Amino acid sequence: MKEIKKLIIIVTGLLLVVACEDTVLNLEDPGSPTDATFFQSEAELEIALVGIYESLNFVRAVPFPQLLDHTTDYAFNRGNVGGTIPATTGGLTSTEGIVTAYWDRFYTGIQRANNLLGNMEKAVEVSDPTRFEEIRGEALFLRAFFYSYLTELYGDVPFRTSIATLDDLIVPRTPKSEIIPAIIADLEEAASVLPSVQSGAARGRASGNAAKALIARIALYNEDYPLAASSALEVINSGEHSLFGDYKSLFTDSGVGSTEILLDLSYTLGTTVHGLAQRQASRFGGWCQLVPAQQTIDSYETVNGLPIDEDPLYDPANPFDNRDPRLAATIALPNSIWTGHIIQQHSDSIATWRVEGGENVERVFNPNAANMVAVK
Repeated sequence: MKEIKKLIIIVTGLLLVVACEDTVLNLEDPGSPTDATFFQSEAELEIALVGIYESLNFVRAVPFPQLLDHTTDYAFNRGNVGGTIPATTGGLTSTEGIVTAYWDRFYTGIQRANNLLGNMEKAVEVSDPTRFEEIRGEALFLRAFFYSYLTELYGDVPFRTSIATLDDLIVPRTPKSEIIPAIIADLEEAASVLPSVQSGAARGRASGNAAKALIARIALYNEDYPLAASSALEVINSGEHSLFGDYKSLFTDSGVGSTEILLDLSYTLGTTVHGLAQRQASRFGGWCQLVPAQQTIDSYETVNGLPIDEDPLYDPANPFDNRDPRLAATIALPNSIWTGHIIQQHSDSIATWRVEGGENVERVFNPNAANMVAVK
């Protein structure tokens, strides 16, 4: 009887091991398209391309360039949104969420780009030749874009130009000095096939000028100043871009699609949204978590174009008078109006005015002053 029990236990254990192994080894989603059945038409190439663009959108519900600003002395993060506080307090480690989030986001985009680039020839015969080359150019641009951030954030990183498989998930790092020329070459190829600008339904897609501008930035960061200058001049001399006439309106609906923009992240209410406005806004509708640092405010010059500590016109008792108008256009200053209320941050200002039609109509509770602790 004891021997039978032992046999039953052994057999049961083996079955569990096999079951566990089957679960572990089943890494493919049976409901997802495979390389054997996908990339068969231009429409499927477009779907794959959109998937690469999706990796641009956000890290932790905030557009990633803005979140990076809050790892610097430009801004202060009162709610540790995206885990940026360790980066500003000297406690950053390789296991912090923000470190792994950027790594995962960009390598997801790279894997998607490599998948498209490695399989798109299957649809070459059934695709419009011009659009086929543009899709390739956009994918090359996006892959280079991701690597440009990875190399600046992490230095030497694993460099793949083909899709990763289950047999080669782990590869050694490639020196940054080898990656930079490779992605610049990709961007030069992209610039040669993409329209110089994108407009209409194509707005938000990579363009030739965006590729040249990215070359300029990468070259600048890596001290190749002649290339940085020549690439930037190509964009400037194209005549396709100019500064928007109203700086304040640039960041509103009227500035969408302006000629000042080289590449933007497009969001559609109800389809693709982000939480930046809520996290940055005052507590009249927002959480006031991502806020400008004092040194950022102080960096705005006076109306005479001088630093505040060099202009006798600057009055510390009235620090926002006679300042560069871009300060008030960028940052909600005391006594400015936001979502129909006068902004007051001082802890003594427990009440403020509700404003309608430019008139103060009612004194109301002021959550900006009464709740200075970030919402978790």
